[in-house]
Amino acid sequence: MVLSCVLCSGCSSDSESAEEPKATFLTPTEFEEANVTWSKVEDMEEEDTEQLTEYFADNPSVSENPAVEGDPLVYSGNRGTKRYYWVRKGADAPEWFCLQFDGYDVEVSNGQGEPFTPNDASL
Repeated sequence: MVLSCVLCSGCSSDSESAEEPKATFLTPTEFEEANVTWSKVEDMEEEDTEQLTEYFADNPSVSENPAVEGDPLVYSGNRGTKRYYWVRKGADAPEWFCLQFDGYDVEVSNGQGEPFTPNDASL
């Protein structure tokens, strides 16, 4: 279900207005936060899909949140943790929603602005 959403959400129209907000953000290959190095995972694995499917089944209000559309950006931490980021255009800056899985612990966060602090300039 998560994977099928990205196909639809990835479509864009050529009729986008030049006045539409330009909420761009960097997608670094790696960034560090709170002494954890996060590395971008290029493709979601079956394990990721199962983890998100199970979480959404137990937390339907999160899956119904409009901020959670399409496939997320996936980052793996150096302590065995995973983060799933959904980022979309906002009026003035990107809006993001994040699920962090650390074993059975799940942390939900969201915000506006740059969601990553990159370690490198090769984005």
